Amino acid sequence: MGRCVFVVLLHVLTSNSEQRVFDGGVKELMNANGGECSRAILSVVTEHEIKYEDIVAVISDSASYITKCGDSVKILFSGDIVHILCWAHKLNIVTSLWSSSLSELKTCVQNVKSAIDDLIEFLSQVEGEGSSRVF
Repeated sequence: MGRCVFVVLLHVLTSNSEQRVFDGGVKELMNANGGECSRAILSVVTEHEIKYEDIVAVISDSASYITKCGDSVKILFSGDIVHILCWAHKLNIVTSLWSSSLSELKTCVQNVKSAIDDLIEFLSQVEGEGSSRVF
């Protein structure tokens, strides 16, 4: 993989149920791979002096190198961390894969609507001529 910008957002839950989200760090990675991403997360955790046992989850997209990163982070910090794959990213992938098929479906729907419009127009013309044919 090539270079990338890796952003780590931290969502902190305090003991009195307050929540805050802040930018933990923006890292430029020379190689977008699981190892580089894991080191970037470890760097942010270390910089902010976060205890490993206080980390509950890692949320990310589902790129293969990020999935490997999630597995590495679980091993580094503890086995109790949950790696959550973001559904918005998954939905975006599905829609991008189906976009060409969706345009074909849209054309098909337009053709069916056009055929129905033509049939309605034909029937109204036949009815206007006083025909007693039943369709």
